[in-house]
Amino acid sequence: MAFFWVSTVVMILAQLAYTVAFTLRFAESSNVSIKKKICVFFCMLPLAPVMSFIFYWASRKDNCISKILKYFGLDTDESSEPDKNEPQITRWIKEKFEKHMGFILEAVIEAFPQSILQMIAIVYYNETDIINVVSILISLVSVSTKSMVFSYAIEIKVFLFNWLSIVTDFFGIFMLISWIFYNPTNPGEFTWYGKLW
Repeated sequence: MAFFWVSTVVMILAQLAYTVAFTLRFAESSNVSIKKKICVFFCMLPLAPVMSFIFYWASRKDNCISKILKYFGLDTDESSEPDKNEPQITRWIKEKFEKHMGFILEAVIEAFPQSILQMIAIVYYNETDIINVVSILISLVSVSTKSMVFSYAIEIKVFLFNWLSIVTDFFGIFMLISWIFYNPTNPGEFTWYGKLW
């Protein structure tokens, strides 16, 4: 039952984070009052599960989301022309971060903690199902692809090295968790090194 409650808390925190990010991004101008920001927060809370798509479509030029935001007196977030003096990799990272901010939040705040929780439950109870393994792998791929925006470097070789280092760290965390919680003789109990950890 503890896994259910931890998973529920992670999901609720993720939904709150999406809504806070929306409010900060689209209702941040000085002409928007605190009351209106609070109203935007509570009105957008039911739409939190699809917030990643709203962030993505709002960053495109001439989109219907911007028209809706303008109608309600909120800021639009259409992408501006990139600065030609910046390196190409910097422009690419900024563009990806703007467009995929919702998906990045989903990967960091929801997918990664939920997949760690799944891994702990699988190893702790010693019950593996193909659906659980596929779910964990999808979460790992999601987190790995979204981590590219944090791998900033001017040269592409350094950029790829940074990204692969982050991906290796993610997989290392899963290996560590499986080592800590694995107890083949008594499933559901920690070994001495699991207790020590």
